[in-house]
Order: sequence, then structure tokens, then C-alpha cells
Amino acid sequence: MAHAISKSLDLKKRFWFKHIRRWQQTDITQLQYCDKHKLSLAAFRWWRTRFLKDGDQQESHESDQVVVSSHFAEVTLPIKAEPEVTAFDYEIALPNKTQLRLRHNCDPQVVSRLLSVLGAAC
Repeated sequence: MAHAISKSLDLKKRFWFKHIRRWQQTDITQLQYCDKHKLSLAAFRWWRTRFLKDGDQQESHESDQVVVSSHFAEVTLPIKAEPEVTAFDYEIALPNKTQLRLRHNCDPQVVSRLLSVLGAAC
């Protein structure tokens, strides 16, 4: 009985290795590949995750070799300079010593609401 289960698992593993390898050779998404081959996307992702968790895998079955590996690409992001700290156009000191600093382009309605909320807290 244990031998039959092991053989069945081996067949599934080989089946999914082949499909993952074939998908890697395409430029389509996992969903598109699974739809095209009438495969369960959830099962596809489960087996792919399992293979990736085991690290780079090389399995040889008969004369068929399957390689599953994760791939990383180096990405260089531009470093953004910190914005210059500029003086504020308005500074309001509230009785509770809270300071509200505003620039000239702030929305008057937002400032009014903010002042009423902060004033209630004073």
C-alpha cells in the first residue's frame, strides 16, 4: 500500500515538474497557462511553491530532466534627494502651545476644520 502511495506521489510530482518547466519557457501568466492546459491554478501554485521551498530542484525521471528555480533580477532605483525644508508661510500658535505651520497653497476649508478641531482640544 505504501509503495502505491509513493508511486502515485511520484507521478504527480513528475506531472507538475513538467508543467512548471513548460510554463517557465513561455511568456504567459500562470493563469493563462493553467487555462490553456485545463489545470487548477491553485494546484499549480501549490506545487511551484513546494518546489521553490525545497530550493533549486533538479529531478531526473527516465531521460527527462526538470529544473525549477527561483529567479531574481537586479533592480537599480534612483535615489531621490530629500526635499528641501523651506520656511512655512503661516504659523499659528494655539493656547495649548500647539503650533500649526502652513504653506500658502493649503485649502482654507481644511485649515478651518483643523482649527476648530484643535481649538476644541485647547
